[in-house]
Amino acid sequence: MHRADAMAHYRLNKEEMATLPYITFENKYHEDAPPGKSYVVVELNKLVYRKFAILDGIPLDSPSETQFLREGQKLFEANTAKLGPRKEPRIYTIAVVEEPNDSFPNRPWGSWESPVYENGQLVGWWLNFQFDPEGNDDGFYDQFEMFRPVPTGPRKTITMPILM
Repeated sequence: MHRADAMAHYRLNKEEMATLPYITFENKYHEDAPPGKSYVVVELNKLVYRKFAILDGIPLDSPSETQFLREGQKLFEANTAKLGPRKEPRIYTIAVVEEPNDSFPNRPWGSWESPVYENGQLVGWWLNFQFDPEGNDDGFYDQFEMFRPVPTGPRKTITMPILM
């Protein structure tokens, strides 16, 4: 969802939006304007539901994250109904097509990557291992590159509307 639509739909301010990861896209209508920002709807929902739950005094140590978010969702929907209808935002699927990057070519079984963000921008991936803290790895993990930066160079972005 584009930044302006997200701010209007969820009634968020720029400081709240700054806490979320986003991807940038070229502003094809105003070539001198800065790039646009697009956010993942699930992340926007989680932020808003957390905000409403916390503002209502629901403790952060609720029995489960899911229940905490459900309570926040109910509060958000009640608040939205009280404030009146809004224009539904346009939601797009953005597929970023990149050249393959095999900087972790020999990644071991049982490992995974976590995205790393800096100032809302994806800067790379951190390699995580599942291991036995009491085991002896004999330096096995030292052979792997722990951080893989986002590849530099041209990127193609494809934007497609979601039909609802």
